[in-house]
Amino acid sequence: MWRQICPEITELVELPIDYPSISSSRRHRAILVTNGKITDDVRTKITTLNRGYKRRKLPKLELITGKELLQDFVRAQGSFLPNEPKEIQDFLELYSSDGRINIQKERFANFIKGILLGAEQKSKNTTLSRKIASTLLLTKYALYPYERSNNYISVIKGWVIFCSYILALVEKAILPERYWKSSYQLCWYEIEGCLKKFKEEVIQRNNRFLEGDITGDGGLIYKTRTTIILGWLSAYELLQKCKDSCHILDRRIYELIKYNFPHNMFLWGESASVHFIMMALFLSLLAEKGMAVKIYEEILSHIVTNNNLKSDTGLADPYYSPDQVLGALFQLPDGEIDFRSFVGTSYTLKTLIDCLVREGQRDILEKLWYRISYMQYCEYTPEPIWHTYFWKSEKGIEFQKAFDSPQSWGQLKKKAFLEPRNIPTRINKHKKFLLLFLLTFPHRVKSDLVKLIDHNFH
Repeated sequence: MWRQICPEITELVELPIDYPSISSSRRHRAILVTNGKITDDVRTKITTLNRGYKRRKLPKLELITGKELLQDFVRAQGSFLPNEPKEIQDFLELYSSDGRINIQKERFANFIKGILLGAEQKSKNTTLSRKIASTLLLTKYALYPYERSNNYISVIKGWVIFCSYILALVEKAILPERYWKSSYQLCWYEIEGCLKKFKEEVIQRNNRFLEGDITGDGGLIYKTRTTIILGWLSAYELLQKCKDSCHILDRRIYELIKYNFPHNMFLWGESASVHFIMMALFLSLLAEKGMAVKIYEEILSHIVTNNNLKSDTGLADPYYSPDQVLGALFQLPDGEIDFRSFVGTSYTLKTLIDCLVREGQRDILEKLWYRISYMQYCEYTPEPIWHTYFWKSEKGIEFQKAFDSPQSWGQLKKKAFLEPRNIPTRINKHKKFLLLFLLTFPHRVKSDLVKLIDHNFH
């Protein structure tokens, strides 16, 4: 119809009420004109149509040339899309990544942070809302290579990182829920969809987690992959239970853990601890307490054997990824790690001890306490506390302390059951996010965060 009235008109465009920088006179409908040349005859026809629309109480038609609309778009996108050379370069490199390898979490986090929290100036709530929505679109594009390769864990980690920075922005700006909830829910739609496909694939493999030829896989690589897979599957079951208390936990996951632990698993460093903690929490909730305690004991024993002051070498702290640790163990270029530097300290020591205390395992702790007494536990608390959502916090308090020797069991119990403290506000309200957050940000694991999960199920 419109082409008959004016050949220059290419399409009818519906503009939303909150379209950026569109004046109140343009808030209804508009005709996009390609060349901006509008004859008097066309104007007369549009005026006549508008008189009819006015009588029928319909919105007025207004002409917007392509040039005008382009200017509006440029002004609008400047605040939301990458406009710095570094951000543009990061986006293009993320988009062209090899989706078969593990996502570079720190790089991806810095990219999201630069867009969502890069500007220091205060913004209106509606502006922040649109910024979150547009960053969601960029995240979808950036994760496309991993989606295409069915690299589910990398896709999930990417969305968890984005959710983390949404919550950081929410706490920083005290942003009401209505301005960000829909974008956050879309993230979870993507996350849960990937988790479901991931679980289906793992179950179909029936304990066959080898990738390619055994000459290029197997050994520590295979054991690392198995540990990661079962940690994420356990967290998914806990997440389902978080959403629906009537959810029946899948015993097939228990069978997989039982079959593979410990001979097909690998504690590559303390960043692996959270995967084992998720397995133990899942097993405990499944009423397989004996198996859960066995996992806690094995991991704690491994840490205090390797990291006490009398040891020759230590386990890497949770800031080191499995890729980095394996690279160092296989002596790959640029893969050197000084494992001796980790002796005497542990970032997950207190977390594991508190878990065993809540399980009532006094005998196990008595057996290990001599080696524990030759170590200090470390915990890092970012400042301000909402910087917990950041991959890297510029400021914070590094706390190190040794346990008493001998240690009072009563004091251990008292501290293990205290209410969690120093927790970002939104983590308290989004406990299912916390499960995946700890797997994605293993260097943020500390006793109070795991305690918050534990309390949620008891």
